[in-house]
Amino acid sequence: MNFIKDFFKFTAFTFKLIFKLFKLALVMTGVITVVRCSSGFTKKGDKVYYNGEEVGKDFIVLNDQFAKNDSAAYYKMKSIQDADILTFEALDNHYAKDKNKVYYCSEEREVKNFFMTKRQGVYTVEGADASTFMLMGENNFGYCKDKYRGYLNGKSFEVMDVASLELIDFVFIKDKYQVYCNRVALPGSDPATFNELAEYYFKDKNNVYTYRNASDLVILPCKSESFVVIEYPYSKDAEGVYHADKKITGADVTSFKKLENEYAKDKNAAYFKNLKIEGADVMSFVVDKGYENTTDESYFAKDKNFVYNRNLPLRDVDVISFMALEQGYTKDKFHVYYNQKVIKAADPVSFECFGLQVGGADSKDKNHKYLEGKRAEEE
Repeated sequence: MNFIKDFFKFTAFTFKLIFKLFKLALVMTGVITVVRCSSGFTKKGDKVYYNGEEVGKDFIVLNDQFAKNDSAAYYKMKSIQDADILTFEALDNHYAKDKNKVYYCSEEREVKNFFMTKRQGVYTVEGADASTFMLMGENNFGYCKDKYRGYLNGKSFEVMDVASLELIDFVFIKDKYQVYCNRVALPGSDPATFNELAEYYFKDKNNVYTYRNASDLVILPCKSESFVVIEYPYSKDAEGVYHADKKITGADVTSFKKLENEYAKDKNAAYFKNLKIEGADVMSFVVDKGYENTTDESYFAKDKNFVYNRNLPLRDVDVISFMALEQGYTKDKFHVYYNQKVIKAADPVSFECFGLQVGGADSKDKNHKYLEGKRAEEE
């Protein structure tokens, strides 16, 4: 059965490839031309289009995503119920308003039965004052305000002083009394001294803040006045070194330096993220470059004595000939490994990975094919 499935997959792939090559040949020889459909609403002459499809001459294009005619206002091609057509205007590609209401519109994606589907969502921004509602800059990251409060992606939040509210970046905004993150006030923050240090790092006179996205902001347990960023995710102050929001126990502030791929070292030890690599020889410690050739998470380093996976030594591995491959495979001159376990009888000299599964296998040597570290069944 696997052979039949693989045969049909291969046949379908082959026909698609032939068709694409044939189409490319026709384009290159001028037999057919390439037409790119415009995205969103566009107007050409007296005709109006949405995604390349003509929608009617009576449409007034407001921007890529919003339009209106005598019958309705539209987000994409979804009509906005009860909108006041005469005063309806687009603010950007998500916000619009009329004399009565403010609207937040977005295209929501959800997965059902392994297929991605799209739904246009049109929401009235509750409590928004249409007459004073405004974007907080051209690149507002979803932040807006009116005379009463702030808004992020159509949801309101209370601020201490609307008049002085200003955007800092896609995570932070501030007024003259407080800094806010993702609609929440930051306790103890000082807006007067709050500033960006480097990508992902901010500080004020009281604290240092870091984040990967708006939902995981953390306050670092460090001294703000002496804090400097080494290179994300490593930083330091006068008393210690940090990986993201975790202090690295025992790290030497003066000699600490970041290596590649989440590794670092100082004069005394080597580290993976915030973890000390016990027994590592600092002088000979280097990062294995295999991570550069794979999209997988691949964390290997070595010194004169051992190969390390993350922070743990691999026993009985030849340091000099070791190399990381793809999809969990590594090898040295003696063995091939899958997730650090020896693949019995695999030939390291001829072993290679496909990079993806082909015909029920993801790798091979001169004798066999393999799938996830096991010999693939012969069909």
